[in-house]
Amino acid sequence: ALHAGVSAIVTDGWPMNELIDDGHNGLLVPATQTGWFHMAPTWEVAPQSLANAMVRLATNPTLLQRLRCPSPGELAARQ
Repeated sequence: ALHAGVSAIVTDGWPMNELIDDGHNGLLVPATQTGWFHMAPTWEVAPQSLANAMVRLATNPTLLQRLRCPSPGELAARQ
């Protein structure tokens, strides 16, 4: 998502919580670990939590713009 310029909404479980800093480069939603699959944890998210994160992005253009991964040209223009 980040490389496509799309804001990321991910679970707050490992490993995504190590890649995304909530409110800085994406949004983290609370998740519960439900098991393991091929040595990686599986997570379950409450649908309302995911919906709240989507609504938060959809209704806050400033946040949406900030969470997008900028193109190289946009990044240079910001500095």
